[in-house]
Amino acid sequence: MKDVKLVVVSLEELQSLIEDALRSGTARESATEWVDARSAPMSRRRFQELTRENAFPSRWEGPKRVARRVDVDAYLVAQLSKPRSKRSAPVDDAIGAALAKGKLRVLKVRR
Repeated sequence: MKDVKLVVVSLEELQSLIEDALRSGTARESATEWVDARSAPMSRRRFQELTRENAFPSRWEGPKRVARRVDVDAYLVAQLSKPRSKRSAPVDDAIGAALAKGKLRVLKVRR
């Protein structure tokens, strides 16, 4: 069995060590990493739509449109932090929603 070393550090020190390791390991790779429609973390169609809308910086590289992974990830994080609007009730359930809000009431039919 291999030698196992146990190191005890404070929580703050552990967090800073992890952050430093992540910054040094991933910052260099992701800053120079380019993604195209196939390798982007979204559907190909959505990537192409966003590059046409200039949602993040992109450029042509031969026949492909490419963008830096850092820019794509920043766009996705910004989209996740936006508050979502409440969805309106489906058309099929419009009567049920009106009844629930008290805007409609059911009357008995006389026969």
